[in-house]
Amino acid sequence: MKLPVFPLICAATCLAVAVTRLEAGAPADVDIAFNANANNLGPVRGLAVQPDGKFLIGGYFTSAGGVTRNRLARFHAGGTLDAAFNPNLDGAVNCIAVQADGKILAGGLFTHAGGQNRTFLARFHADGSLDTGFDAGIDDQVYCLAIQPDGKILAGGLFTHAGSEMRLSLARLHADGALDVTFDAGLNDLTRLVVLQPDGKILIGGNFTEAGEAAHSRIARLLPNGAADNSFSANVNNQVYSLALRTDGKVFISGSFSSVNSTSRNRMALLNANGTLDGGFNPGADNVVRSMAMQADGKLVLGGTFTSLASNVRNRLARLNPGGALDTAFNPGADDEVFGAALQADGRILIGGEFTTVQGVNRTVVARLHNTGATQSLSVPSAARIQWLRGGSSPETFYVTIELSVDGGGTWNLLGTGSRIPNGWELTGLELPDGGHVRARARTTGGYGCGSTGLVESTAAFAFTPLAAWRQANFGSPADAGDAATAADPDKDGLTNLAEFGFGLNPRQPDSASLPAWEQTDSGYTLAFTRPAGAAGVTFVAEKSTTLDPDEWTGLPNAAEPPQFSWTVPAGEASGRLYLRLRVTTE
Repeated sequence: MKLPVFPLICAATCLAVAVTRLEAGAPADVDIAFNANANNLGPVRGLAVQPDGKFLIGGYFTSAGGVTRNRLARFHAGGTLDAAFNPNLDGAVNCIAVQADGKILAGGLFTHAGGQNRTFLARFHADGSLDTGFDAGIDDQVYCLAIQPDGKILAGGLFTHAGSEMRLSLARLHADGALDVTFDAGLNDLTRLVVLQPDGKILIGGNFTEAGEAAHSRIARLLPNGAADNSFSANVNNQVYSLALRTDGKVFISGSFSSVNSTSRNRMALLNANGTLDGGFNPGADNVVRSMAMQADGKLVLGGTFTSLASNVRNRLARLNPGGALDTAFNPGADDEVFGAALQADGRILIGGEFTTVQGVNRTVVARLHNTGATQSLSVPSAARIQWLRGGSSPETFYVTIELSVDGGGTWNLLGTGSRIPNGWELTGLELPDGGHVRARARTTGGYGCGSTGLVESTAAFAFTPLAAWRQANFGSPADAGDAATAADPDKDGLTNLAEFGFGLNPRQPDSASLPAWEQTDSGYTLAFTRPAGAAGVTFVAEKSTTLDPDEWTGLPNAAEPPQFSWTVPAGEASGRLYLRLRVTTE
């Protein structure tokens, strides 16, 4: 005699998702919580964010946070000075780069750093002490830095030599500071900016008119080996100070120019991926646009000397909407030049320059502005895929690395680089373990002429249960939702997905007849079976009742050891009415 089996449900977690949504005060308002208290000996130019939320400022100042800080300082995310960090340089810092290992590069006009001779480029350990093993031997001012995925360093500026070799205004260094002799762009004048494209090509801007042996006026694109990419050609009539990459490959440029490709463009233009002019973008500024910082939602923060943009009053600060129109809701205003801008991970805007007030609030040479909400979500939808969605005022990024840790974040191993998807990045083709942590890191640009570079990151724990893997195999998703939900019955055979999983059945095909059944013998009623190997994490509870009252069910002892199960109701207990059931649960 067969009796019915009634499965009950207990949910299981299949993955962990880290989601951040950070909002501050009214957008464009000065963040009162941050006041660097830097003295005004010249502008703040370098601005870079660290993965831990701390941020760095560089410039001409000799005091910050009420104490001596010569040209380079670090602040906690909340805005207080990091008192333990004191690199001590004797000249201005123009640009900053945060390495993946936590070390910090500074380029500028100095000749001493950390009490030792270091001309124009130095590297510091994360605690601020000088990295004595790094000495690039650059002979004049450094304006911009970029770090390649392989750890090599691109430096641009006014110099003519790096190490003992001639390198006019642009050089590539190995991670230890030695010159990469295979890379020579052949420029003839100042380099103010260097930005890496996702494909490894390198965009540069400045005052040069040649790259290699070809004419490239103030902007050029280089191949990864340093040769000029002659498929990209733009003719700009004055200096290019900053650029920002769009996700479609187009390039915003800004500077002091008044024409691009022989067409009038006042200080801003949009280039197609091949360098031709996008005729639909022409906001026009009345003076120099020195810096640009792009948000993940496509909005573009601008800083400079201008007082009018798109025929509207905008005092040295403005923001454009994704289509290029002026963001009329953003109008903080500064009383003097804004040299650089950078976005923190939470969307707040750092600005540096020569100003003393922003939005009428006293802020000397550096300030932070509130912004609209920033969103990000790092998830592991399956053992084969990691996804990092970014939106709102999060800083836009163009290179993402994804790493795995199986020791709680103690060590990280690179899984690969992310590929673009709508609103973010993903990495596919993986074979992740059952659990661990994932970390996504992205490089940002900011500061004077986008010459500084920082890092933002997100981490998330994940754990794949066998049930989640079963959902993935049968429904294409490990999520406890829709047809894959634990309590769903997509094949309409009276068995929930959890019961189908627990007995190794097909949730897409009615197969309740394949369930193990209670058998009546002379000694009573017995149910015995072996839990399928793939159903790890599931257990079974057999119960009896004579009334079907919810409070009158009594558990039966399992006479075997899991994964074996065996229950017996002696014949003497089976007189009269008897109900038996089997509950399927997660352990």
